[in-house]
Amino acid sequence: MLISIRWKIGMNYPMTEIPDRDNEEETKIFHNYYVEKYARYLKKTLMMRATYANGSITEYRVPAVDHYYFEDDLQERLESESLEMREILEKLDELQAGTRVSRLDSLLLSLITMFSVVSGLIVSIFGQKILTTFLPFFVSIFILPFYYGYMKGAVWDDYWQRLKGWEALFLLPILFVMAFAPMAVAFYMMSAFPRTTTGFYYSAGITLAMGLLAAVLMTIYSMKLLLLKPMMRRIFKCYFDHAPTKREKLIGGVVPSSLGTFGKVFIGAFGKGRKFVPDARRKEVNTMLSAMLRKESGLFTLGSESLIMAHGRIESDKFIKGLYAKEFFWFIDLYFINTLAALFAVFIFGYNFVLPLLS
Repeated sequence: MLISIRWKIGMNYPMTEIPDRDNEEETKIFHNYYVEKYARYLKKTLMMRATYANGSITEYRVPAVDHYYFEDDLQERLESESLEMREILEKLDELQAGTRVSRLDSLLLSLITMFSVVSGLIVSIFGQKILTTFLPFFVSIFILPFYYGYMKGAVWDDYWQRLKGWEALFLLPILFVMAFAPMAVAFYMMSAFPRTTTGFYYSAGITLAMGLLAAVLMTIYSMKLLLLKPMMRRIFKCYFDHAPTKREKLIGGVVPSSLGTFGKVFIGAFGKGRKFVPDARRKEVNTMLSAMLRKESGLFTLGSESLIMAHGRIESDKFIKGLYAKEFFWFIDLYFINTLAALFAVFIFGYNFVLPLLS
């Protein structure tokens, strides 16, 4: 339930001194104790934004935004309630949130299905050879989101796989457009060349140049991930808010303990000594949850985000942004698959359009 809280503006609110944490507390934080035990009990409320300066919260400003917090008597209630009762209450929470999640599942399947319509349009506009050229892209765009998001996610009720399906659905079409556009330019430029050996060499050069341009565009975009991160954060936040019992797996997915095979190979080959520190944000999010339980105030860091905690409450959007801070390395598997599809497309394009110039 959302609660609106209003604060006086312009007054100085001294920060609560954050006590030194003992070895037992540091061990709990490092070993993901607070995410495993308490993340599912985060609640959401409306609260004014806090302004931090010189070690204190100077004011609370409108408009009110969503903040995460723990209820005051949470630990006492958890100790008093039986495990069976807590499981029943968690199941009721999931049932209430199931409608929103099921709608997202239906939307994912509908968007995947739309690609068959796009394929038909491309065939009717550009011809059968163009569809054959970009068939590897169509296969990857359809298969990967369907496999991750619907088969492993919706069917088996795995929220992290649902999230991977959405990532593939957004990222692969963007990379496809970046690969398709240069090849389409090459196709129309080649129509001006004569069907001779000279025309063949010009066409082959243009095809290779446009293929290289497509690879460069895909790489640059994969480094920045424009548009993708804001959309994915909204979906991640929806799952995080509406599936409390799945929060541990969601946090473990976006803050993994390992890069996976593709990421390790990439860093080993191109990282030039760059080391992967798997527990950086894991420790930070556990530290924040520990401080929220104790109703502390202060300035905390989560990834690249600085979050102001006011009496155990933090802005939900900044918390999600700090958690979902994926870089190129996390999408290296999708990029690798798309690059293979691009290479196949260049090869088929040359076979369909360049080689006939020699005949």
